[in-house]
Amino acid sequence: MHDLGDYSAEHTLRVAVDKKPEAWLLKKRTHSYLRAEICADCGFVQVYATDPAALWDAYQTSLSNVE
Repeated sequence: MHDLGDYSAEHTLRVAVDKKPEAWLLKKRTHSYLRAEICADCGFVQVYATDPAALWDAYQTSLSNVE
């Protein structure tokens, strides 16, 4: 799944979760690429993360890092 940015620059879309969201640096960001499924009849679009388990693990870790 790609997005066109400034000057038609192409970017692959990702979603991210920080394991240490409170940190100023070294947030230990976990990424997952996105993929889309599109209905050919109505154009409805659903977006999915390609590695949801990694995002969930990072989210669970971030909860344990809250002071």
